[in-house]
Amino acid sequence: DAPPCEGVSCIGDGPVPVHYSQVQFRVKTVPRFPRAAKELGLTSETCKVRVQVSTRGRPEQIEVLDCPAIFHEELMRAAKTWRFRPARAGGQAIPAVTVIPVHFRLD
Repeated sequence: DAPPCEGVSCIGDGPVPVHYSQVQFRVKTVPRFPRAAKELGLTSETCKVRVQVSTRGRPEQIEVLDCPAIFHEELMRAAKTWRFRPARAGGQAIPAVTVIPVHFRLD
């Protein structure tokens, strides 16, 4: 058997930092463009969100990064509903942490 962390960085028993492509979405709720942002004349924004993904593919911790505050509430609402295919190492699901870009666009 391969060691459980072969091919990825292991940090103790905590979540392993991975590229977001290693925790593919199963369910991705797209955040709505906030009305207040529209009223301010904003038409698009790209934010980042750090998500700790459990071995079951659920977000356990969510932190909004590099994003105007006006988008935080909607981004958190959407991120809480996301479901992932968890990262894997040695054929087993592992807890992981990743940073995901999220694009807001006014339609």
